[in-house]
Amino acid sequence: NANYKYEESETTNGKNYFFLTDSSNQLFGAWRFYRKDTGNHTQFYIPGYSESTEIVNAPNQNQTWNSLFYYRIATNLNANLKTSACNYNGIVQANEMDAGKLKNRRFYKKGLGLIYIVAPNTPGTGDSVEFILTDARIN
Repeated sequence: NANYKYEESETTNGKNYFFLTDSSNQLFGAWRFYRKDTGNHTQFYIPGYSESTEIVNAPNQNQTWNSLFYYRIATNLNANLKTSACNYNGIVQANEMDAGKLKNRRFYKKGLGLIYIVAPNTPGTGDSVEFILTDARIN
């Protein structure tokens, strides 16, 4: 299980960012900042000093946007998901695509953000879970 911790914030080009650390080093790192705003969920990458949209605020069905290396498309705006940790209703599914090929399926819950990532079916192995939110605490 990974533990995510709000570490610190900084201001760059007049925009406020914070970063999270990940005890498992699987999802977040000190170089990946997230922008503090009320719009899109935006990542800021220190190498190259560029922004990438994780998910747009209130996406429309089939809306696409660019992420760091690929593009994403909102495929389900009212999805349900059952994980080992929780049952979710009313979540957004966004598929990450590379030249029309599915890279992974991402699920977001308003107020929590990214809750689940699963890679597509691999012959002989099936889908593989890349990330699952199992616990959230506000201190």
